[in-house]
Amino acid sequence: PDWASLNLTVTLCIECSGTHRKLGVHISKVRSITLDDNAWEGGILDIFKMGGNDFVNSVLEKRLQMEEKGKKGDEWLWNAEDDEAVDSPDLSRARAMSVERIRKPHPNDPLLTKEVFIRKKYVDRSWVVGSGSTEALLKSVASSDIRGILESLLTGASASSPCAAFASILEAREKQAHVAAMAIQGKAVIPKELAMRMEGDVGITALHIMSDFKDVNVLDLLTLYSSDINARDAYGRTPLMYCILARWEEGAKLLLKRGAARGTTDVYDLTALEMAMAGGCLTNELAELLCN
Repeated sequence: PDWASLNLTVTLCIECSGTHRKLGVHISKVRSITLDDNAWEGGILDIFKMGGNDFVNSVLEKRLQMEEKGKKGDEWLWNAEDDEAVDSPDLSRARAMSVERIRKPHPNDPLLTKEVFIRKKYVDRSWVVGSGSTEALLKSVASSDIRGILESLLTGASASSPCAAFASILEAREKQAHVAAMAIQGKAVIPKELAMRMEGDVGITALHIMSDFKDVNVLDLLTLYSSDINARDAYGRTPLMYCILARWEEGAKLLLKRGAARGTTDVYDLTALEMAMAGGCLTNELAELLCN
C-alpha cells in the first residue's frame, strides 16, 4: 500500500484512501507513505507498530468476528432493526426489510460497496463491542499503553474530554506559573471576576496531563485525536504551556511541530516563551520554535 491513515494506524490502497478522505480528517487523517515525509516524524512509526490493520480490525470488526450465527460463506445476515446477526432472512415482512448482507469487500468489488463498509466501520462503528470511556483512556495514558489508548479512542473515547481526576496536575502547573509570573512581572494576581468563574473548573485534557507522564509517543497519538491541541485549562493554559512549566522540552517541541499556538497568554498574561525564560529551560532550538 502507498497510503495510510495516521490516526487509525492502518495502511490503505489508493482507492480506499480516497474513501477515507471523504470521511473527513476528524475520522481519518490520510497521508502518503512515500511522499509525505514530514508526517512520519516523531513517534508515528512506533505507534503504527503497536496498532496496524490487524489490531484495528480486531477492535472495529469485533462483533463480526465473534458472530458465527448468520454467517454464510464470507457473508453475514444482519438485522439492522435489532442490531444483531440472524440465522436466516426468513422473517416477517416488516423485519425482513431491515435484514442486510454484510461482507468485507473484495479488491474487485464496486467502489460503492467499499464505501458503505468503510463508513459503517469507521464512522458508525457498527461492529464495535462496548464503548470507550474517558476513565479507560486515562488509565492507559497513565501506563503508556498505546494499544489500550488506541482501543479506547477507536471505540468512542474523546481525547479532549476534561480530566477532573487529575486536578493535582493543574495545581502543580499553577504553582510553577505563579513563580514564573513573579520572576517576569514581579506580581501574580488573578482578577477577582476570573477567579469566581474558575471555581470548580479544571479544564485539563489528556494532552495537558502528558506533562506529568512524559511519553512522546502517547502525546503524539493524542494529538492525532484531539479536537483542540490548544485547549485551555481553568487558568487559560494550553498543553504547550504545561510541557514548558514541567520542563519537558521534547513534548513542547512535538506540540509546536503539530501546530500548537505560540502567542496564547494565560491568566497572568504570560506566553509560553516567557514561561520558558522564567523557568530556565529555554534552549536555542526551543527558542527558535517559540519565536517563529
